Amino acid sequence: MANRFPNVSPEHATAQLIEEQFFGAPGSSQKESGTVFVNFPYELLLQGLAETLPKDRVVIEILETAEPTGALLATIKRLHQQGFRIALDDFSLSGDWDTFIPYISIIKFDIRENSWPEIQDYLLCREELLKNTLLLAEKIETFDEYELFKNAGFTLFQGYFFSKPVVYKSNKLVQNHIVSLNLIQEVNSDAPNLQRIEDLLKHDVALSYKVMRYAQNILYNTRGIKGTRSHSLKDIVVYLGAKELRRFVLVTCLSSMNNVKTNETY
Repeated sequence: MANRFPNVSPEHATAQLIEEQFFGAPGSSQKESGTVFVNFPYELLLQGLAETLPKDRVVIEILETAEPTGALLATIKRLHQQGFRIALDDFSLSGDWDTFIPYISIIKFDIRENSWPEIQDYLLCREELLKNTLLLAEKIETFDEYELFKNAGFTLFQGYFFSKPVVYKSNKLVQNHIVSLNLIQEVNSDAPNLQRIEDLLKHDVALSYKVMRYAQNILYNTRGIKGTRSHSLKDIVVYLGAKELRRFVLVTCLSSMNNVKTNETY
């Protein structure tokens, strides 16, 4: 509530946002139909965490610390082919990211970090390359800045000129940490027991609810099907399988156990 970034790793911050925004109980301030920009650190992109989100609701934002490697390019290509929108933010205006641009939906320019002549030169040199890319100006603080970038072809804007960040409280589904520990152990075993996983989920209402919402995203992304209310918990566990259950655990369990210390077992 101090309206500042907490003292956690980028990976933990992203996992926590995903868990609360997409798998937890919707808050009164959340719009289920709204678009959410989600920052993804390099490692979480390569681990496929972005693919667990509903592609009609998110824009996958490449974190500024990411390096334009071949592995990242392959991941971005795959996400693009699957129908995800991808944003490039706080990047170098050099040519390092040029091979990524055909798969980028939105490029965000920090007008405090780069001057207008620098941004203009970048756009002119890549006019053909950027013809299918939306341009976003961030940190807009005055009407003149808004007009300048609007007239230059920018169609998306962000900054204090429009609104300052709004902080709100919402209820969080609290998980049983002992169940979470056992679930982590089971899904990462050499031969995960799906019956055991189902039994563990049944002992935690929060995890049961979250795995159903998780399955909704996977069904929509892979088959275009919305809603899993008619499916039992057993059906969902079998449908997801070991690989997807591991990714589910990566988000929901590890992000909620940052400060947990226990020697107990379930």
